[in-house]
Amino acid sequence: MAIFTELVAYYARDDRGATRQLAAFPKEGDKAAFIRYLIVDKKAKLDSDWYETPTREIAIEATKKAQSLGADVYDLPIVGR
Repeated sequence: MAIFTELVAYYARDDRGATRQLAAFPKEGDKAAFIRYLIVDKKAKLDSDWYETPTREIAIEATKKAQSLGADVYDLPIVGR
């Protein structure tokens, strides 16, 4: 079992709720390609250590993109404020 150490955390929140994911990539180049995708193609903003996507739909698309780049993607719980 491989251990993927290149991590990217991203989330979205809107009037319908929120979602948080952690994508774990096998290679740094795949991680870099995903970050470029988030920022350039999907207009995500860096918020501390997380990337915030503009909508939940974009976060769902990002999950599919991460998986296509070979990442394992984990859904993280949403903690109340």
